[in-house]
Amino acid sequence: MPRKHVQYLYIYTDPIYKGSADSEVVWNDYKKEWWMFYTARRSVCKDCPLPAVAIGVASSKDWIDWKYEGCNKLDAIGGDPDGPDILWAPGIIRDGNIYHMFLTFKKGSGDDSRWGISESLLLHLTAPVNDLLNGWKTKGIMHVPFNSIDATLAKNGDEWNLFHRDIMKGEKGINTFRITSTDINEKPENWNYKGAAKGDVNNIIMSGYNYQEGQFVFYWKDTFWMLTDPSNKDIPVYSSKDLESWKLNTIILNKEGTSEFQKNRAKHPGVAVIDDRAFVFYFN
Repeated sequence: MPRKHVQYLYIYTDPIYKGSADSEVVWNDYKKEWWMFYTARRSVCKDCPLPAVAIGVASSKDWIDWKYEGCNKLDAIGGDPDGPDILWAPGIIRDGNIYHMFLTFKKGSGDDSRWGISESLLLHLTAPVNDLLNGWKTKGIMHVPFNSIDATLAKNGDEWNLFHRDIMKGEKGINTFRITSTDINEKPENWNYKGAAKGDVNNIIMSGYNYQEGQFVFYWKDTFWMLTDPSNKDIPVYSSKDLESWKLNTIILNKEGTSEFQKNRAKHPGVAVIDDRAFVFYFN
């Protein structure tokens, strides 16, 4: 990809409900192009309380021009922007010829609440490299607390690490949790639940945040990095050498943009790494 294509701000908007959010940008090795998976919120649907009813997909070869591909089918169900359940924040990673998606799921339409029922699940789905639109099948339900959302994965040596948001009653600032396995295909009940992540990320005195969500972990320049969304503030950047403990490193995107499309702060970031550069995707 020519570097001039990634020097500037580019914008994608979901063509159906204009509510694209929580993007995960991955290289589609079969199509030889970038695919963006995102929460397809219904932001312009009048009187509609749903934050999301599908996972939208867009493709691009240069990160400038994006083509809407449609919505994911899960277990051969769906594929349109009006589904029966609430879905959001797909975390996607490749292992061999299989892509793995860890997806936030809430049962039902959520008619009685903007965010649906209180219980949320993390689904583990897989798809073959040649069908990232309709080939997703449920592998299992991750054994995490019922308030778990926003999964992200990174691998350290032989160990897979899944980080997610949760809420502990009476514990402000403790929102980032971790589970691990040496086999990404392990049955969900056999993953190791590690509890709250260690270090600054859950230290309200150090970070100053009493709430964080949208955790995203990636490996870059011999270090693991985690970005979070503290909700309408800025984007903190944490670093770790081993995924065990996190140190607050810096703050990014802490000012509103100057264009008409950036009147709010950045939210729920994702990252794509190319060579020695890391590129942040976010919504506002």
